[in-house]
Parts: sequence; structure tokens; C-alpha cells
Amino acid sequence: MRCDAKRCEAMRSASSRNTQKATMQVERSPMDSSLVKYCFVRRKFVNEVRRCDEMERKLRYLEKEIRRDGIPMLEIPGECPEAPQPREMIDLEATFEKLENELREVNQNAEALKRNYLELTELKHILRKTQVFFDECVIKPSVQCVAFTST
Repeated sequence: MRCDAKRCEAMRSASSRNTQKATMQVERSPMDSSLVKYCFVRRKFVNEVRRCDEMERKLRYLEKEIRRDGIPMLEIPGECPEAPQPREMIDLEATFEKLENELREVNQNAEALKRNYLELTELKHILRKTQVFFDECVIKPSVQCVAFTST
């Protein structure tokens, strides 16, 4: 589907000149319209493939998270579902996007909760050690306890 060298050169030179000098006409052949249609269909097809790849990525992410948490999934061996209609694909895209965002948010919240838990556990441990120290000072005063309480 390539144009011959003369047509390509004519198109290049016409586009590089300013509008006054660009009077050179490029012959149009019937192949030009079919090339335009081919490029349009190809571009649309490429966009559809990209959308499907993105949905597949989201599904893999969801599946990985489900398996990581040990949630049982229904697996149908050997069966491959039919391709969804274009309207269904739009709904599926929206659903997958929503699920992915919610799952990412849940994971972020879980991480924040783990950090808070560890910080609180550390503070609890520090408070217990401090309580033991003060209890020892009350029961048996030592030089360290006197120095600490006098300041």
C-alpha cells in the first residue's frame, strides 16, 4: 500500500512549500480512497485492541489480588466466552475501572492501617517500659530514679 516514489516526492515538495508555491497537483488514484479507508479502519481497530489490552490488564490485576487473598474463584475449564458487544464492552470497561480503583483504595487503606497499628504497638511497648521504670523507682529508689525525679 505504498505510493510510488514520484507521488511521494510530489506530496513532500507540495507540503514543504508555502501556500503560494503549492500549486502542484498530485494525481489521485482510486487506491488513495481505499488507502484512506484502510488507515481509518486500521486506526479504529488499533484503538479497540488497546482498549481490550487495558481491560485485560485490569482483569489480571483483579485476579492477582483475589488469588493473593486466597478467595476461591469459579474456573470453567476449556470454555471461552463469546466476545461482548460494543455496548457491553463500554459497561465492562466502566466496571473494571471502578473495581480497580476501589481495590487500589482498599490496598492503600490496608497499608495505612498496618502502619498505624505498628506505630501504636510501638508506643504501647514504650509506655509499658516506662511504667515498669516508674514502678521500680517507687518500690526501690536508686540514684537514677532520684536524678530523674529531681529534674
